[in-house]
Amino acid sequence: MNTQFADVFRLAAWRLLVPVETVAALDCSTLTGRDWSALAPDAQSEWIDRARASIARLTRMPHWKRLSCTA
Repeated sequence: MNTQFADVFRLAAWRLLVPVETVAALDCSTLTGRDWSALAPDAQSEWIDRARASIARLTRMPHWKRLSCTA
């Protein structure tokens, strides 16, 4: 298995396992360099909505369905 693919796979799995607020905070800090706690509540809500959308896209990918314990 390609190491870069494995890293992407682990990151995607992590995004599915942790709370959406944690994903949003990491995305915000990584992409903007801003501190999550310094953001206004409405800005945090926007980041959380983006994180939910990305997680929803991940769950629709076929390889996650094959790996799911409930599928």
